[in-house]
Amino acid sequence: MADAVKKQGLFSRIETREDALKLVRDGSIAFLVLAGLQALIGVFIAPGMLLDAAILAVLALIIWKAQSRVGAVALVLLTGAEAVITVLNRIGAMSSGGSNVFLAIIMLILSIRLVEATFKLARAQPSTRRAPVSASGGQSTAR
Repeated sequence: MADAVKKQGLFSRIETREDALKLVRDGSIAFLVLAGLQALIGVFIAPGMLLDAAILAVLALIIWKAQSRVGAVALVLLTGAEAVITVLNRIGAMSSGGSNVFLAIIMLILSIRLVEATFKLARAQPSTRRAPVSASGGQSTAR
């Protein structure tokens, strides 16, 4: 067992910038697909799901296109709230929302991974600030 086989997919270890970018892309696509399914269910069965689907889609697009840490944290808050509501529905304390606890937990874990990826991307970016360089090649002309 000299070399361990590297896991691939949404739950693999984030070691490089490319790993983080791939996770952001794949995770965002997963949430967009989920938002589409929620919208479809919302149109035909439960219109209350349309707002959740729209918010989920907007956050997924923001995370994908801008690698936004704020969007990722907002997604964790949303999926966390959905997970709590799902558990409460499952135990009978509430009657609105879903009852698939497994899906809610997967969504929460994936959104936490997106936060991790976006924070690693922000840390890995090179500094955009540069020291000002004068036209004389860095030497001051004032004496």
